[in-house]
Amino acid sequence: MAVLISVLHGLGQVARREPGAERWSYAIAALGVFTFTLHAVILALGNDDFRSATSLALLLAILGVAVAQALATRRVTTS
Repeated sequence: MAVLISVLHGLGQVARREPGAERWSYAIAALGVFTFTLHAVILALGNDDFRSATSLALLLAILGVAVAQALATRRVTTS
């Protein structure tokens, strides 16, 4: 629950372009990469809980959005 509250707070900071929004954006992107990695490790260890097509598609989407967010943040902050 604490992670969800933090992510929502960070999202609000990013949406309002508050000071520190860049850090929040990178942190949220990193959380997406961490989520993907954690579940990939669970799958690699042989747990089949996340092997359905829907779960795999969702995990790939999470990774894609996280990478896109980090790249977009970098593009905005370096221009």
